[in-house]
Amino acid sequence: MLRVQRYVNDIRKIVEKTEIYCREMGIVGKYLKINIGANIRNYLDMIYDRRGFTREELVIIIREFSEYLDDSLLDEYSDNLSN
Repeated sequence: MLRVQRYVNDIRKIVEKTEIYCREMGIVGKYLKINIGANIRNYLDMIYDRRGFTREELVIIIREFSEYLDDSLLDEYSDNLSN
């Protein structure tokens, strides 16, 4: 559970920094949401490539950031998720 909490904290920082950057660039609304979602997915890809994560961890992350992520991530990672 500590590991998923660290992921959630890291993603919160990513969201915060993306919001600041996009605000400075004049990116708002739908495009801001798209940028944040893409940055979160890039972070999850990096974590997945390095050490992987469990299905439960991914579900927690998806629920925590449901504004930016959806259940399609489960399909993307389903073949190689550890239980």
